[in-house]
Formats: sequence, structure tokens, C-alpha cells
Amino acid sequence: MRFKLQPFQMLLDNRADVMFTDDIEVEYKHKLNPNFCMAKIDLNAPITNKIFLFNNDETGKKIQQQFNAWWLSNKPSENK
Repeated sequence: MRFKLQPFQMLLDNRADVMFTDDIEVEYKHKLNPNFCMAKIDLNAPITNKIFLFNNDETGKKIQQQFNAWWLSNKPSENK
């Protein structure tokens, strides 16, 4: 049997904890369903920013806090 759930539905169903995608997609999905919680990472680079999407529940918020702590301690230099 093939696994056919879409990534966003998997987050809502608590079958996934984190999703990595482009910011434009998350902004659109967040407008459709505010239960998504996003952590935007801005870099001074000519690229599309990536978004880390977490469930907007206690587990997702805990994962987001852990990610933010990791990011701040490992943030790449913006002056490359």
C-alpha cells in the first residue's frame, strides 16, 4: 500500500514533526490553515529562503525551540 498523505496533512495528523520547504509555500498554506507554525530563517543571499515548518502544538513548539537554539549556536556567516 502506498503512503499517499500530503506532507502538510501529515503534520496536521501528527504523523510528521517537521517539514522543510520554501517560504512562499508555507505562507500560502498558513493562510489556509493557521495551525501551521513556521520559523523563517533570513540569510543575506540571492536565494529563496527556506522555511522550517512545525505543528502548532506543544510538541511542535518544543521542536521549534530546540531548532532555534541550535540555529543560533550554528548560524552560518552572512558575509561570505
